[in-house]
Amino acid sequence: MPPGVPPQGHAHTRDIHVTLRGVLILIVMLDHNDIIRNVAAVDAWFQPMTFHVTGFLLLPFLQPFKGLSYATARDHAIRYLTPFLFAVLVYSLAFHILVAPREPLQAIARELGTALFFANPTSLHTATGFIVLWFLPALLSLVLLMGVMKSATKSSRIAIIVVATAVHLTVGGFAPWFKQAVPQGLLIALYILPLGLILRAGIPWFTDRSHAKKIAVGSIAILILCWSFEHHYGIEVATLDLPTFRTPLTVSATDASDLCFFLAAFICAPLLGRLPAVKLLGRHSLVIYLVHPLLYKPILAALLRVCTLQTLGQPYGALFYWSGAALSVILVASASLALAVALDFFQPARRLLLPRDLDDLLHRDSRLP
Repeated sequence: MPPGVPPQGHAHTRDIHVTLRGVLILIVMLDHNDIIRNVAAVDAWFQPMTFHVTGFLLLPFLQPFKGLSYATARDHAIRYLTPFLFAVLVYSLAFHILVAPREPLQAIARELGTALFFANPTSLHTATGFIVLWFLPALLSLVLLMGVMKSATKSSRIAIIVVATAVHLTVGGFAPWFKQAVPQGLLIALYILPLGLILRAGIPWFTDRSHAKKIAVGSIAILILCWSFEHHYGIEVATLDLPTFRTPLTVSATDASDLCFFLAAFICAPLLGRLPAVKLLGRHSLVIYLVHPLLYKPILAALLRVCTLQTLGQPYGALFYWSGAALSVILVASASLALAVALDFFQPARRLLLPRDLDDLLHRDSRLP
């Protein structure tokens, strides 16, 4: 057994996954909070932050690669694209009722078709008013790419790695039309693949119990250093606004911050997992991801009336302002969790909206966890 693999096996790995998802979804909610992001000094730190997004995309690399077959491809597509489809439809319905009620049905149908096929931020924003739903198609592309890697010959695997590395170093400079033309987040999957392979190769050594604490402290120090270097840079994985080989220091800082955050969180997961709230968020991270942008809209609209930047200059204004930010996160998380628990209670709805695979969708025993 490699030194970094815990003896508890799959159950321990699942616990780590749940904890990491809880930490990551909390950071996502903070990132999408307008009360927090309206403060320029705070927003400057969020602008270059990519490790919460890449963290979710790196999670599959903690599991063994599985060869690609029709059944696995079908089940993964059902698992990721079914909630994507329902979310796009619900978001679009809300958007065209509340924001664009007079748009012709033909235009709505065209926008929906484009958004579902390409699943890029531009088409999704046009169809739904949000860009956040790009993630699940990109995750599917990444998982399928990992399956292709497992099933391919050695020479084919090398070719895929070469292409992915080239994309990683150049995709930020691609023309916007080309970024939007490649469907289903494939460019994002190729961008993430080199980072995932590095992480997969290094985790057994990095998490060796004899020096795990030192590695965690070192990772946090490198993360802070790189994040400080990136300060004020506008870096975004979703839109592929990324540094290229022409700015090697920024590329190195972005990659190092992504890997170091994940590594530190992975090592600290047993400690973080002792917090019930983190585990609860992690268990229901998919539902939270899908619904929190919609829930934020009315909650933030109400709180932003009183949590203004002018509030910060008043006596006890900072306490009032940041209490409002914390309240908005708590309200959104609570409402999301309530919906997730309701879905768990009513399994027919859960199987329809969030199926694990074809068997789960058809109310048979699922083969996937």
